[in-house]
Formats: sequence, C-alpha cells, structure tokens
Amino acid sequence: MQNTARKPWRNYLLTAAAVLSLTGCDYFARNWEVQNNLCQSLSDNGEYNVMLSPDSIAFLDMESGCPENLDIFGTRYTTIQINGEPYRAMLLCNITTREHTVITTGLPTEKGENSIPAASARASEAFTSFFGAKVTIEGQKIHFPKGNIGKVCAKQVPHLARQKGNPPSITLDEMTKLAQKESASRAVPVSPAARQDKVSPPDTPATQQAVTLTSDIYAKAKEAAKSAWKVYHPGEDPQPLQWTYYQKPDKDVNGVPNRVLRYTTTSPATGITSDLDVEIGPDGVPGYVLNTDRPLPAQAAPAEPEKSPPPETTINASCRLDNGKMVSVFAANGQDYRYTYQDQNNTTELELREGLFGVKAWHYETQLGMGKARYIRFNKKQYDYVLLDLDTGRREFHGVRVYRNGELISSHECFSKLQLDVSGLTDTAHADNERMGEFIAYN
Repeated sequence: MQNTARKPWRNYLLTAAAVLSLTGCDYFARNWEVQNNLCQSLSDNGEYNVMLSPDSIAFLDMESGCPENLDIFGTRYTTIQINGEPYRAMLLCNITTREHTVITTGLPTEKGENSIPAASARASEAFTSFFGAKVTIEGQKIHFPKGNIGKVCAKQVPHLARQKGNPPSITLDEMTKLAQKESASRAVPVSPAARQDKVSPPDTPATQQAVTLTSDIYAKAKEAAKSAWKVYHPGEDPQPLQWTYYQKPDKDVNGVPNRVLRYTTTSPATGITSDLDVEIGPDGVPGYVLNTDRPLPAQAAPAEPEKSPPPETTINASCRLDNGKMVSVFAANGQDYRYTYQDQNNTTELELREGLFGVKAWHYETQLGMGKARYIRFNKKQYDYVLLDLDTGRREFHGVRVYRNGELISSHECFSKLQLDVSGLTDTAHADNERMGEFIAYN
C-alpha cells in the first residue's frame, strides 16, 4: 500500500530528474535561454539554476551534496519563499540527480493551489517582476534578475503568455511607482481564484475551516520546528533540548485559515532563546516555519575614551575606458559632485556639476554576494550617468553605464579597477534610494 501511494511522487520526481540531467550543467548567467522547452537562468551568485516550464518550476543547486532528513527515495517536503510569499515545495536529492538538490514548487499529491501547476503559475509571475525574483530556500537567499525573460520565455511563463507583445519600456519616474504598486500587491496576497471572481463560490479555499489539532499534528509540527531550528543553528542538535509550545491566533493565508503553533527552546551552548511559529493548513500538514531568535541581554560595555571625528572622505577617481576615453568623478561631504568625460586627447566632451543646469547626484553602497556594489549616479533630464564599482566574488564591473529613461544605452569598462569607497560619504541628501540601488546593482 505504501508503494502505491508513493508511485505518483516517484514518477514525477524521476521525470524531473531526467530533464535536469540534460539541462543542469548549462549556465545562463544573468540571461534567460530556452532549451528542451525549459526557460532557464542562473542566480546572481551562480549557486542555483532555475528552470521554468508551462506547468512547473524547479531550482537546481549547482553544488553537489544532499541535505539531511530525506526519506528512502531522497525526498522530503520543504517551504520556500519567492518575493516574500511562501510556497510548499518538494525537495529531491539522490543518485538520479547526481547528488544535486532539486526543489520543485507545488506538491505532486496535492490539488488546488498547492498542486504543481497552480503553484508554479503563481510563482512564475515573480520572475517577471521589475527587480526579478528573490528566493529563499532553506534559509539561503538567492536572486534571479529579470533580464531578457520578457523576450524569450513567453511560452514557458503563463504570466507573459497572457500579455500581447513585450512589456513596454519603463522610465526612471515610472520605476518607483511600479515598485510601490508591486509592494502593495504583495502585502495582501490574492489567490488566482479570487482574482477571477471577487465572490468566492462555496467550495473555494475561502470557505475552508481551520483543522482540528490532534496529537499527530502536534508531533509533526514539533518536528517541523526542530528541522527549521537546525537550519538556523547548524552544528547543534535540537533533539535533547526542552521544547514548550502554545497556540497563537489563526493566520489567514490567501483566504485559507491556518493554525499557528509557537514552539520555544533555549540553546545551552549560546544561551539564545528561539521562537518558531509553525503554520498548519486545513489539511493538517505543517507548512511555513518562521524562526525568531531573541537577542541576548545587553551587557554594559566599558567606557571608551572619546574618539576624534573621522577624517573627511573625498573621492577623486578616474580610469581609462575600453573605448580609449577617460572618465573621472569627484565627491566629498559638503561639496558638489562632479563628473568629467574626456576623449583620447584629453579634451572634455561632457562635464556634469551638481546644481548646474538641473544636474543631480547620488551615491550608493550595498553588500552583493561575497563583495559589494558601489556607485555614484549623475542625472540630467532623461539621462543617468553611473560610475559603477561592482565585485561579487564571481562577477565584476568597473566603469560607466549610461541610461536613457531607465534603458541602458551605453556601457564601457575600465582597464583598471575603479575604486569608489562611498562608505565615508555621510550626507544623507546624496544617498540614493534602495530601489534605484537594487535596479543598478542587480541589472
């Protein structure tokens, strides 16, 4: 009887593994390509490859090695997040996948919104977001840029297939409005059924009742809490720890009531107390688990002698570009930022000075992969001139990029590294906003 129940799982997972064995070794860095009817792209950090088909989404870990707590078939349930929304998923890792971990959205044995096609249809829309898709898999954060998905993946992404033609280009002013709209739409997730008809029929998930908690559900929820805790506290064994729990108010997820159990434990090794909220759907299966560590009590630090203020930071950087021309930038606290572009004979072709003829300037810095992305941006009307210093440990760019109404129209790299340490620039009026920073750093 057990083998019969497992058969649909094995058929689906073996089929997925067979396809991945053909495509898993191809790399699609920052671009999307279609092979074997799968739209594929590599994450920013190069650690995961995503494969989109009309009815499924799979993530392939490029590094070999299987995780713990797998069953005899090399599978187990997990929960992933795509742009902040949780999805039930299936994890597979065995000899068939060449000891690489494969995660697919949706569950082979489920129907409705938890099924593979339904979950994949919703999740695929995240990859067409202006900033791409931010995915969290077992505590690991991954980013897939939007790139050229709108041009090559219309057949594989249902969201694009419903559109007529390619999405229109977006201006810098429209970018902020679009990002705000996407953020607001994700604040209150709406199921596909609710989007089609605001009045839910009697058999839709909105009318489901929260499950009655049983001893079996409590046991499964506790194991789910332990598994999640171990992800956030590697090297520690959750089994001998003391666990307490209580029931929190029900949580509405896409119109479906979920029970929430909070399990609490304290690590004797670190003294850190952790709260793990386990969501349980109407089917009684534990789903998303949120781990929150309580900070240790603050200890009074010994008084330190007064430090002299740090020296004022000044950036005065320049480099020779691959087109033979020279670009330079000046930035300092309390002073106007300046940008100069000269030809091969050192004749100035373009000079931008903040405050003159509508010129504005900003700086930005963010952690990216194993390194950082830092830039100084000058704006004049519909044009943006960005001097970019980017090194993720896997990908580098040092040079200048020019945008017109948010579209990249020119890009030239330096022959040497362009050092733009903007960390010492403290004028908040010059700090660029996070959404613009992500747009330039990830695209």
